[in-house]
Amino acid sequence: QKMDEMRLVFAKKAEALNRAMEERVDTFSEIFVVDTVAEAEQQVAEIDGYRESLEALQCDLDAIAAYAEEMGSMRISRNPYSRFGMPDLLAHMSRCEAALEARQVSVQEALAHQQQIDATKKAFAAAADAILEFVKAERAKLDEVAPPGLVIQPDDTAAIEKGKAMGSALDALMAPDAKEGRDAKLLPAQELSDKLMEAAELDNPYTAQTIMTLKTQIDLLDKVLRDKRSFVEGQLARAQAEITSEQYEEIKKVFYHFDKSKDGLLNQLEFAAAIKAMDFEIADHEQQPTFLRFAKEGQRAEEPAAMTIDLSGFTTFVLQQYKDNDTKDTLFAAFETVANGKDTLSAEDIRAAIPQEEADYLLSQLELKDGDHGLEYKKFTEAIYGGT
Repeated sequence: QKMDEMRLVFAKKAEALNRAMEERVDTFSEIFVVDTVAEAEQQVAEIDGYRESLEALQCDLDAIAAYAEEMGSMRISRNPYSRFGMPDLLAHMSRCEAALEARQVSVQEALAHQQQIDATKKAFAAAADAILEFVKAERAKLDEVAPPGLVIQPDDTAAIEKGKAMGSALDALMAPDAKEGRDAKLLPAQELSDKLMEAAELDNPYTAQTIMTLKTQIDLLDKVLRDKRSFVEGQLARAQAEITSEQYEEIKKVFYHFDKSKDGLLNQLEFAAAIKAMDFEIADHEQQPTFLRFAKEGQRAEEPAAMTIDLSGFTTFVLQQYKDNDTKDTLFAAFETVANGKDTLSAEDIRAAIPQEEADYLLSQLELKDGDHGLEYKKFTEAIYGGT
């Protein structure tokens, strides 16, 4: 009877221990998902608790093994009440240990991955801060080159020369290599953003910036640069070109005639039609660059990305055309006066009109000698300023 009781006791303990080990294997094999370093570290901490529970099971297994030895000493070899013998229980314990080891490896890998993602997010935030600082510094530099509120008066020669220097400096900043340099500032952030996108990591607790907002900052910097260049050009055009009230009324008349939307703005097609109506000839391949040079973005609320030209920009363009034409016309008129209405200008005509020293210099520049047939000054003027 005692032997039978021992068989029943072993069967109950073995059943309970096997059930506990199966539960541990299920727990250790559960799929886990971590989205942050903190969550991964929590999984790592849980491993220690799992290990303690496994050690408790090992103690239970040792106790059952000792009980099995006692049964063996009493020559109890068969146990019809138990589904599990000691070999079964030992094999189950090995599975528990293997499952825990596999979970620990997976948790450590997840922690390493999250740490890498976290480092990438911090690096992106630092790159974003660097871009914002660059944009801030570049805007300050632009304000130094072309201060806000700049006014160039027609009779202020020094201001005109300073305006020309500003224009040259802004042209240098608008050159392709300068533009490439600004765009290159995005590359480190772009590479980090690509890594985060590949890992499907869209949230970054270290910055509110994204690669798109950073690109927008660079684009806005380029827009400020274009606007300043257009503003300086306008100031110079107004300072160096004379315009009558009748001419200004004509400019406004043409502008508003082609402003089909009646919002005080011209799109590229309307601009092209307006300049054609004013008899300004611009080659087809130059029309879009010319439009963009005077156009601005965001002037239409319903189309914030649309590029349009307002009356001020259109006036600036027309004034520049007047200035260029006036320069050519002035030179032609001067030649015509010296030539006394003839189609050609001789060395003798020049010597008769201006002092000898100045005449010698001008003739050397024109490569015109005494006794030559003469200079066809109309063709010469067209060659310098471009034919129409």
